Amino acid sequence: MKLAVSLVLAAMAVASTSAVDAASSNTGANCPSACPEVYQPVCGSDGVTYSNKCFLNTADCNSSSGITQASDGECANTAPPSSTGYSASSECSKGCTRIYSPVCGSDGVTYSNDCVLSVAQCKSGGAITQESKGQCPSSFSKGSEARRLNAGCPDACLDVYEPVTDENGVEYSNECYLQMAQCENNTGSSNETSLASSSAVESERDSANCDNKVCTMDYDPVCGSDGVTYSNACMLEIANCKDSSITKSSDGACTASLSRMDL
Repeated sequence: MKLAVSLVLAAMAVASTSAVDAASSNTGANCPSACPEVYQPVCGSDGVTYSNKCFLNTADCNSSSGITQASDGECANTAPPSSTGYSASSECSKGCTRIYSPVCGSDGVTYSNDCVLSVAQCKSGGAITQESKGQCPSSFSKGSEARRLNAGCPDACLDVYEPVTDENGVEYSNECYLQMAQCENNTGSSNETSLASSSAVESERDSANCDNKVCTMDYDPVCGSDGVTYSNACMLEIANCKDSSITKSSDGACTASLSRMDL
């Protein structure tokens, strides 16, 4: 009788070990292989911010301890997700939408949306954080360096190409950029400026094929000589095609004292 019981217990132990080994060998076998690059952050029970629920589910699937969603939105006091969606790394670049929902960074720069700010935050090692929702106010100051913006000047403009020209024949991408230039130069309102129609501008432009160039959505900012922060070198090349006087001033975003962004 004792021999039979011993044999049964031994058989159960072998079966249990085999089941555990099988489960371990299958970890990640049926996990999602790809997730959409849509930034809808969620906070995991492991304290990591995931780009969206798909990335969290992938991490959970590959985890032996299990990861659940703790809350919607980014985790408090954590670094933003990397391009892989879940683990912090030096690879910060990811595709962000062009939806304009501005936020103000602690560096005094107005970012076009949370995603673009998270990329800048990742690349700065967490030094850049969100100061507030909406555009940075004209009175915003970074340390002792106050932003020198005139009251009423636009802090940022949408990258919509609806060209206008001033009375001197200088072309701007749209009326917002024109107003910004006038405000910063104290030259008056746009009502004092003669605006040419888009069709007239197009007929006078030598670089008719500038807009045919297609750029990626990767955020690897460069600062133009016109004080505009361009999302990447390709976007700066388009601006240079339209206006040869615009050249690359430096890598990275323009300093806080330069307010215009072309995202």
